[in-house]
Amino acid sequence: MRLVHAVSDVIFSWRTLRALAIASVVFGTARESAGAPWELRIEIPGATFLHVQDVSSNRRFVVGSYCGPGTCSNFFWDRGDLTTISIPGAQDTYLTGVNAAGDILGNTWSPDAGELAFLRGRDGTITPMSCPFATLVRPAAINDAGTVVGVAFTGSEDSSDGFRWQGGRCERLPISGGYIFPADISANGIVVGTAGSTHELTPFYAFLIRRDEVIPVEHPEAPFGVGGITALSAVAPNGLALGWWSPDVAGVIHGHIKWFVFRDGVFEAVYPPGDPRELTQLSISSSGLITYAESDGVVRSIRVTRALVDQ
Repeated sequence: MRLVHAVSDVIFSWRTLRALAIASVVFGTARESAGAPWELRIEIPGATFLHVQDVSSNRRFVVGSYCGPGTCSNFFWDRGDLTTISIPGAQDTYLTGVNAAGDILGNTWSPDAGELAFLRGRDGTITPMSCPFATLVRPAAINDAGTVVGVAFTGSEDSSDGFRWQGGRCERLPISGGYIFPADISANGIVVGTAGSTHELTPFYAFLIRRDEVIPVEHPEAPFGVGGITALSAVAPNGLALGWWSPDVAGVIHGHIKWFVFRDGVFEAVYPPGDPRELTQLSISSSGLITYAESDGVVRSIRVTRALVDQ
């Protein structure tokens, strides 16, 4: 999901399984201050598909999904221990985010209740999530302060709102126009995402919200007005943001996707090792360390050049 992040949300049919054995290897230090690239490898025996959805800032927790022969499930990884997360009464559960405290975001579905959003505390406490102005919410990201951002639907087929939620209080984000898809929130509350699309395969632009100031972001090679696509997937406390762009919808379909970092109106290209279509953007730190996941359960990091970080 994080390649387009909340723009195109693929929901799988989950069935709760027993926790499986997991082998993990962590290379490098777990401290961001050291600034060294690092690697995390997750292996689930028997899995034919494995998707890492989010990694906590302290690298202790990982959430995602996997499939084996005939069945699929979510996983919550805690320093090598693997469990599935199930919600009483729910038939399907999909995990979307996790923070350094081990608080988990997700959505459930059941024939009786339909789709519901939740926050699961590290102690197992389940808190339903809702907004008074929405008929349905889908949480996308949670920061270490416990603030959640996501998408709020009001029943319209042509638009959605962004929401910010904490401790049961929900408010609209100060941006409108088409579909609004918040993707990430930094530790100090900066929000990034995409906006402007009216259907699944239509152009969209990125946005950054700092102290309720909305800053539209369009890559110079992909202007929204002529069909370009710009997305922001992650943001650091200093405003350094990670995203991707494509010249148009056809470019996305045919794999013309390029990564960039953005700060204060300046874009810098990022060249990840491998095909960008096969990689999931997860996070970026204030020092320019980008974390991404490959399609086989391997999480890696790379560092951007210092010019944009130090400006």
